[in-house]
Amino acid sequence: MFEPILEDISARVGISAPSTNDDGIDLFIPFDTLSPSTISENKIDLLLLCGVTPEQAKPIINAPDLGSCVIAYIESPTHNIDAVWHVVRSIKGKLDSNEIPNNIDVADVRTLLNNSHHLFAFDNKAALVDFVWGNQIGDATGVIYLAHGDIDLEDHGKANKEISDVLPPYAFFTSSIFFAGKRACSALVGVKNLELD
Repeated sequence: MFEPILEDISARVGISAPSTNDDGIDLFIPFDTLSPSTISENKIDLLLLCGVTPEQAKPIINAPDLGSCVIAYIESPTHNIDAVWHVVRSIKGKLDSNEIPNNIDVADVRTLLNNSHHLFAFDNKAALVDFVWGNQIGDATGVIYLAHGDIDLEDHGKANKEISDVLPPYAFFTSSIFFAGKRACSALVGVKNLELD
């Protein structure tokens, strides 16, 4: 009998920023060379864009020739580029790995983007919870949360509950573990600005 050929087709996740802290990043595109053609040539499925202003990001986000590439412009409510860089590296690391639990993919980032005007990065759970609970920008529409290191499952469950308790009931929330992460956690928070709706 015939057996289907199953290919492991991993998503291609790129990063674009004005400069990089680490030369070892696979699929890094310097922002000054970023264009629809460089995205297409690199066959990127998800581009994590950071380190630029919203005005600088807008032309590439709105470019008509991006194919199926999802562009996630990630910022920090406190302008902490170090936190943004850490979260971008961690999200890419998780998506590039086959690490168990393997429960986060490009579709989760797309869902967060489709329901938000902003994606904010956090590398501290307490700051994340405080922001979701009392931010003045708009409603939190979702969170992608990665715990890092050799975390106890009970502690991970408590962290998840703490985050979900401050989210609106309609918010999207997904959580996983990325063992190679450098800090305690990484999170992307989607926020819908009520004035833009």
